[in-house]
Amino acid sequence: MTRRAVLTLEFRSWWLSGTGGGRGRLLDAACCRDADGLPAMPMTQVKGALRETAARLAAAGRAEWSGEKVARLFGGRAEDDGRSSAGAVAFLGDARLPEADRAGLVGDAAARERRGMLYRRIAATAVDERGAARDRTLRYVEAAAPVTLEGRLEWMAAGSPDADWVALLDAAAAATAAFGKGKADGYGAALARVAPTGEAPAKPAPAGVSPALRRAFRARLRLTQTRPAIFGVRAATEGAHKTHPAPTGGALLGWAAGSYADFADPFSVFHGGVRFGAAAPLAPDGSVCAPMPKLFMAPKHDPGGGIRDGRIDTEKVRVGRPRPTDGAAPIQYAPVEEGAPFLSPTGFAVKPARGQRLRTATEKGRAAEKGRAAENQLFGYEHLSAAGKPEFVALVERNAAVVSDSDWEKLMAAFDGRTLRLGRARGTSYGGEFLCAAEPVEDETAMVPKGADRLRVLAMSDLALADEFGAPCVAPGHAMLGLPPARFVGADSALSLRRWAPWNATLGARDVERQVVEAGSVLTFDLDEPLDKDLPARAAVGLWRESGLGQIWIAPPFLVGDVGDPPRFKKSRAVQTDAADERESPAGAGTSRLAEWCDRRKAQEKERAHA
Repeated sequence: MTRRAVLTLEFRSWWLSGTGGGRGRLLDAACCRDADGLPAMPMTQVKGALRETAARLAAAGRAEWSGEKVARLFGGRAEDDGRSSAGAVAFLGDARLPEADRAGLVGDAAARERRGMLYRRIAATAVDERGAARDRTLRYVEAAAPVTLEGRLEWMAAGSPDADWVALLDAAAAATAAFGKGKADGYGAALARVAPTGEAPAKPAPAGVSPALRRAFRARLRLTQTRPAIFGVRAATEGAHKTHPAPTGGALLGWAAGSYADFADPFSVFHGGVRFGAAAPLAPDGSVCAPMPKLFMAPKHDPGGGIRDGRIDTEKVRVGRPRPTDGAAPIQYAPVEEGAPFLSPTGFAVKPARGQRLRTATEKGRAAEKGRAAENQLFGYEHLSAAGKPEFVALVERNAAVVSDSDWEKLMAAFDGRTLRLGRARGTSYGGEFLCAAEPVEDETAMVPKGADRLRVLAMSDLALADEFGAPCVAPGHAMLGLPPARFVGADSALSLRRWAPWNATLGARDVERQVVEAGSVLTFDLDEPLDKDLPARAAVGLWRESGLGQIWIAPPFLVGDVGDPPRFKKSRAVQTDAADERESPAGAGTSRLAEWCDRRKAQEKERAHA
């Protein structure tokens, strides 16, 4: 039984597919784009169109369709208790241009000009009963040219897939005349088909794991993002749902738990035997970033926020808020983290691109209102953008005394060379995809310099600290962090808290609420006696370490010094400065028929301009 299928949309007219965002006064609704800047359609919009067609076929009495079949494939509507059931078929990511049509449209400046020909700005206005334009109703929307898109479908329900699910969706696709927005105005006319695709192996062969990776105790996962992703910061939010700026350790643990069911000792693997670290982006020089210390301060009204040319401006940024000297006017300072959430050891300030999409609930009552946007139910999602295909790095470590070599090998096979689907709403256009490559890491144990009498501790991830009785505690003490006897210095610290309840996909419910010290917090301690023994600079403390919590860095070099001193960074390697959009197309790539169409359209526009 096939579990995967591909949906092909062959548009016959210009089409609209927005994300709820625009470009201010220039454009009210912009077209959805993929990571390469090419037109795309979120598969959630495709799912809605197919579900509407399937519901009409069921209502018309077609023998192969029924209300139960529609609910099974697409998911059940929210019942009186407000809960809805997931569908058996996942509509993954966005429908994108096939690889054959992308040649000549991605790369250098000429490709960027061709991409501009794929869009058209269209003005529209409402009219009154006399046919005259209404005041203040003029709006501009961006439409995409008629192209062919491909989207991916996957059977996600447990057990064997239904034998007829591909045929049913193909029939619904063939009966759907248009997709996207503005269908009543002639936009989005398309021919759609659904066909099965080649099956990928259910589990990767352990033989594919390199010998060095099998023997390793620590592995580095290099994640290349190819689709937008959501990693929720809180269980409940006001306004828009915020996302973490990088994949979390819990998301990696969840992927591993869902990839295998035949570990010899799964409890040891997922409950302390393996630590799945939170991911962090790579800096331009290739170094792995850390959370931006909340103790880094810059003048409040500085235009760059303490960042200049992508680096920390050490002439303005200070460690802590400097105290005013005698006779000097006080200067207001603000945290640098507001401008960039990550920092490299070489001083680069890194801010992964994020975007937003707006969604709204629809009416499901009377037939005249069914499908229309419900009032007062507009909400937004912040997502981690895949523009430029950013790279992240996460560290996975094992306790060899607890986790066997065979289980570690299976775990590495679940990651190495795989495409990971991580994040919230994995059955929709989110649940971002990450290409993963695993490599062994040598044991690197850096020590804190001896003789120090003050230590600053950087929270590399959220810290779920616990007291001597094992109870959660947010008041930091030296024993919780594995430090010698010391006194916490609140005036020289920067600490913020967060609380959330993670979703457990296996149980289908939220896990216990966690109250944590946020990543990037800086905890400062004055030692009772100068440090005279070896102390590892990196450590793991507190609860829920298996999902990436509790990672700390003791006395990082850029936090050493007195309050008001500028941070100090080590010298970085040479940086490649070529912009991604300016890279040359690969040799022999040529151009596609779509790129040639863009060239012809551009030439026609020039002729009309000179006529």
